[in-house]
Amino acid sequence: MITVEDTGIWLRAIIVGIVTMLIGLALSIISFLAESPDIVRAAVSIIGLGVTLAGMYLAIKGFIGYIAVKASLRKKDR
Repeated sequence: MITVEDTGIWLRAIIVGIVTMLIGLALSIISFLAESPDIVRAAVSIIGLGVTLAGMYLAIKGFIGYIAVKASLRKKDR
């Protein structure tokens, strides 16, 4: 049975996804500004890209879950 608490869980997933995306973006920006060897900059940039993609995945899954819970609650109220 779907409850209102499920909505909070999905909202937290959206927030975690967005924060993770921002961390990945920060890593990518740091890799461009860092004064280190090219291989290190490339590795940090690739890691930043991976973290950004993971955050995007979490945010999208959280949004889809949130919409599903809201639709379920609305359907239950009828």
